[in-house]
Amino acid sequence: MSSCVRYNDGEMASAAEELEALLTSIVVPLVAIDSATLYVVTASSTRVHLHLAGAYSGCPGNAFVERTVLAPLVKQIFPSAELCVSSGVPIPPNAKLLGANVESASRRGALDRGPDASVGGQLE
Repeated sequence: MSSCVRYNDGEMASAAEELEALLTSIVVPLVAIDSATLYVVTASSTRVHLHLAGAYSGCPGNAFVERTVLAPLVKQIFPSAELCVSSGVPIPPNAKLLGANVESASRRGALDRGPDASVGGQLE
C-alpha cells in the first residue's frame, strides 16, 4: 500500500540527516507506542519515500498519519519533494530503520507492566 503527494512550494536543498533527526525525535516515539516502525527509503529534495511497518502495516489510519504528521514534517525540510508513504510487511530494499532504541524501549515498557496491567488499572 502506498500513496504519493507532490509538494511544489519552493526549492530548498537540505540534508537527509536533518529529516531523519526530525522524524526520529517526533514521529518514531509516536508510532512506537503502537508497536509500529518507521523507515526512510529515500530522502532528497525531489522525493521522500517513507515506509510504515509493524502495527502500521496496511493500517487504514496511515492516510491520516501521512496527511497530519508526516507531510508537514517533510515539507519543513524538503518543501517541493514528492512524498510517498508505503506500508506493509515487506520492507523496501535499502530502507533505514529509524529509532530502533525507541521501539525496543516502548516494547520493554509494555512487557514491564506485566500481564495484569490494563488501561484502567489492575485487573482483578
